[in-house]
Amino acid sequence: MIKFGTDGWRAKIGEDFTFDNVGRVSLAFAKYIKEKFKNPEVVIGYDTRFLSDDFAKFAGRVIAEEGIKVFLSDRFCPTPAVSFFISSQKLSGGVAITASHNPYYFNGYKVREWFGGPASPETTSIIEKIIENIDWEKEKQRFKKESPDTVKREDIITPYIESVRADSEIDKFLKKIKGKIIFDVMHGACSGLPTKIFGKKAVEVRSELNPLFPPFGKPEPTPYTLTPLQTYCKKFKCDGFAFDGDGDRIYACSKEGKIIDAHKIFAILTEHMVKHKKQKGKVYKTVTASDIIDKIASYYGLEVITTPVGFKHLIKGMIEDNAIIAGEESGGIGMSYHLKERDSLFCACVFLTHSIIEGKDFSALVKDIEKRFGKHRYIRKDFHVSDEIKEKAVKTAEEIDKINGFKVEKIEKIDGTKIRFKGGGFLLVRPSGTEPVLRVYAETESEETSEKIINSFAKMLNIKPE
Repeated sequence: MIKFGTDGWRAKIGEDFTFDNVGRVSLAFAKYIKEKFKNPEVVIGYDTRFLSDDFAKFAGRVIAEEGIKVFLSDRFCPTPAVSFFISSQKLSGGVAITASHNPYYFNGYKVREWFGGPASPETTSIIEKIIENIDWEKEKQRFKKESPDTVKREDIITPYIESVRADSEIDKFLKKIKGKIIFDVMHGACSGLPTKIFGKKAVEVRSELNPLFPPFGKPEPTPYTLTPLQTYCKKFKCDGFAFDGDGDRIYACSKEGKIIDAHKIFAILTEHMVKHKKQKGKVYKTVTASDIIDKIASYYGLEVITTPVGFKHLIKGMIEDNAIIAGEESGGIGMSYHLKERDSLFCACVFLTHSIIEGKDFSALVKDIEKRFGKHRYIRKDFHVSDEIKEKAVKTAEEIDKINGFKVEKIEKIDGTKIRFKGGGFLLVRPSGTEPVLRVYAETESEETSEKIINSFAKMLNIKPE
């Protein structure tokens, strides 16, 4: 059974992610688009994973056979490039063949809507129902020939790069960049793009194409997978960034080799939007994001809206509710004036612009916001557990009135169970709805304390992290 998750359908290559299943999804997507738009046009992009180009070609063939004009990227590209092409060309939608940050043996199918951003749960639900009614064994005979003339190879990278440069205004500040900027592209779809913008000032790490994504087996920027970035930042004494496999997640690193997580990047970009871009509106964040976002927003008089996990929940705020910026714990951050979508390369350019305007390197930027808004030390641990333990975890969390000396002030149920402590800080318990995984998060003023809180909660359930 094909089911869409947080952002798209993902499966193991050769098991469930096959040409037949890509064909099924593509035919359902085409039928959905035909029903909703007159004279529809779509774009298809793909990442650097094993067979992504071939899967994209086949998806284009299926969609084009339904009478839809298809633009197929002429090379691998980040998902935001697909999103920008949809938005700028006023297309009906698009597809990105990518499993984003997942392990190398996965691939995926992301659907993008007319505005360029992730498909809503309502849209993917309709596509899933169409898939159920497709007799693929009968339909597949139509798609054995080569792609119709309505599939056109297109350069979607160049206009995307131009939009990143223009919207971030980075070109005004290139000459003021001292030394190098390190970009860990993690063997992913952003390979080569930093050099297009920064020229010789860019040092790209893990830029060679390798669908095994060594040394960690997945292109996911986390505090535990960025050793190459840290090594290069210390070697060149320069600040740097890391992007995930399809270019919609961002982390950063100081010249001292200290990882700067997505929460701090989100916080600093929020300040930039108000202070230097003079933007006014709301800030949207997922329930897993740090409380430092709320403090910065409050300081500048901005309302914060908290949503369940998944950028698809943030998109609604960007489209309908004047959200000037939206972000999530994983590093997906979007700014509405550029795209209704996460964009790591664009965020990096804006972050650099802010750094130059403020006259502070990355470490100084972090120290500055912590001096004004306090320290926020965030820890997340994942536990592989049964459904029974998941249920017990939720019940246990709801009954806590004190943990490690922290008294409970209130409990929020936006997505999972979030326990807020008197005086600040929280514990969040989120059972996965699709995997046998329990995710536990904590934020206090110190990493040690946050970790102890998670360990104490795990001890209540007699479980250990993965």
